Amino acid sequence: MPPIPRRVRDIMTRDVRTIEPGTPVGEAYGLMLEHGFRHLVVVDQGKVVGVLSDRDVLKHMPPPSRASAAEQGRFASTPVRTMMSATVFSIEGAEPIETAVDLMLAEHISALVVTDPAERLEGVVTLVDLAKLLGWLIRGLPIG
Repeated sequence: MPPIPRRVRDIMTRDVRTIEPGTPVGEAYGLMLEHGFRHLVVVDQGKVVGVLSDRDVLKHMPPPSRASAAEQGRFASTPVRTMMSATVFSIEGAEPIETAVDLMLAEHISALVVTDPAERLEGVVTLVDLAKLLGWLIRGLPIG
């Protein structure tokens, strides 16, 4: 059995899609659907300024049954800066996985931006990444 992952960088998602604050929400949500992501990191001039989750989009989306086509169109063209989470919780890739778990539980969030010591974007660690680790551990370790 391979060694048990211990650090955030061992389980994080490295293939991170970034968008700018002015990206229309329709374009951002399309990226989420196309790539199967639930979070996009919002970057302005190389600096992480927010995170947009699928829940952020759904929370602001006008109800399809009651919204006119014009309202839906206006929503789709709205810049993500108006609905992204501007408070960015981050962690360095060298940190222990349990530190990420503790922070996510304490802040009631489902993703952390992973940075290097110079605060450059390295990846994202999500609840899905943690669930994958749990599944690997449950299947990979003898019970007993």
